[in-house]
Parts: sequence; structure tokens; C-alpha cells
Amino acid sequence: MLKKTILFTVLCLGFFHAHSEAYFVHGTKGSSKSWDDEIRAETRIIFGCQAYGNEVELFDWSGANNTFARKIAAEELLAHIVSVRVKYHITEKTVTLVGHSHGGNVILLASKKLHAILGDDVEINIVTLNTPNVVGGAKLEDPGIHHYHIYCPKDNVVPHAGFNKTGIRDKSKVNMSGTDKALKGELSLKKDLESGKQGSTFRTFDSAYLNIPYKDQYFLKGFRPMIHLARHRGWLPKNFHQWVPDLQKAVTNII
Repeated sequence: MLKKTILFTVLCLGFFHAHSEAYFVHGTKGSSKSWDDEIRAETRIIFGCQAYGNEVELFDWSGANNTFARKIAAEELLAHIVSVRVKYHITEKTVTLVGHSHGGNVILLASKKLHAILGDDVEINIVTLNTPNVVGGAKLEDPGIHHYHIYCPKDNVVPHAGFNKTGIRDKSKVNMSGTDKALKGELSLKKDLESGKQGSTFRTFDSAYLNIPYKDQYFLKGFRPMIHLARHRGWLPKNFHQWVPDLQKAVTNII
């Protein structure tokens, strides 16, 4: 069924996005190894992107778990896009950015400057995957960008992926130990999920064109079942196959 859907998408979208490129941004403590050939190829199909190879498509950043690292990464992402477009003479009129976990927040932080550097005539798509929506954190501020959000309703990482009180703005608190953060109320707690408190998190984005849920296919399975308790790896093949048809439909409807 998935292959038929992909073929349909190729026929529908190929005409509309004959010239497009994609960038992939890993999450906290992650790496670009998350983005295997299949997820990259099928993302290109959905948005009609051409294949530009690892040097263009894969963006690595420190992966440090603090707001300041993500702000730096956002500026580096913008510089990366400008650099590779010049180096490879890329002049595509559609650009797609895909980010996992806080990699999605790196993209959202960069989004406010994307049209300024690419031009107002460039269509921009953002796909955030398992990205925590942090109250007081990164937000999509450009209404001209299409934002699709993919999430697992039982994701066990997102409830703890925000911050409480001053952690987003007070740089002195970035390198606190876990114990100190707990004592000073700087940790995000599961009970704060969707509470609306400063620094609490939501699994979805009200500003997104569409929030797409999926059921994690790896929970307590395999030779290392404990590694899948998080339900936070939407880029794994069986999870990807859960949500990609809905993303395809959403993109088709928006054209």
C-alpha cells in the first residue's frame, strides 16, 4: 500500500515541485546517522526534492541539550544552507527542512530568517518529528511557511524535554547538574505536560498546518527492548511507514 501511495505522490507532486531541496537535522545527542537512505528518499518524493547528497542534505550540530546550543545551531543551519546553495549552484524554489526532536526546534528558530535569505518567492516546508513544543520556546513566526508536525501520543521524552522557570534565558543554569536543576526547579516534569506553565511542553503544535500522530512500532520489542521505552524515534523504518501516508495526503491537499 505504501509503495502505491508513493507512486501516486510522485505523479501528483512531480509537476508542482520539479525543483526542490531537503535538509535533515538530528536531535539532542543525536547524529545524522538517524537519516537513512529510505527516509531521505521518501521525503524527497513527498516534496519533489532532488537528491543533493550528504554534504548538502545532512546538517550536524553539537546536539547539546540547552536553548543556547540550539540558537547557535539555528544560525549555523542558515549559514549551511547559504553555503551549499552557493557551492553547488542550487537555485531551487522549494526548500524542505526535516528535524527530529530538538532538531525541529533548531529549524523553528532558524525559520524567522529563512525567507530573508532565500527570497520571498521560495516555498518553505518544515517537518518536525517528535519535537517538543516548549512554552516560551521556539515558535514558527513566518505564516508563509508550511509546518507539518509528526508525533507519538505516548512519547515519553517530550514531557521532560522543556525547562521550568528561568532555564531558557539564564545561561548560568545551562551546566547545572541534574541534582541542582531539581533543587532549583529547573527540570521539566511529566506532571507539567500540557499544563501551559512556562517551560512546560506539548506534544503538538497549534501553529502547525497539521499534527500527524503515529503508534510506535518498537515499544518493548527486539533484542534490546528497554531502548524503545522512550517512543521517541519516529525516524525508525516501521514508525516512518506509519506516518508517511498521512504526510503525503497533507502535502497533496495543500498544493
